[in-house]
Amino acid sequence: MMNLDSLIKNIDALKDNGKDIQGFAKNLDKLKQNLTELNNTVKGFETLCQEIEKPAREKS
Repeated sequence: MMNLDSLIKNIDALKDNGKDIQGFAKNLDKLKQNLTELNNTVKGFETLCQEIEKPAREKS
């Protein structure tokens, strides 16, 4: 006969692992969002630097 208590514990452990994986996936989504925002900020900063340097080059 199967040990149902053991099966129930295994199912609970699998559910907990599933929650960990979901949490990890959410963290990856948040990291992706933050990296996208950082990338956009860096691109904006690079554009701003180029705009600032243009008049200096034109005067030279």
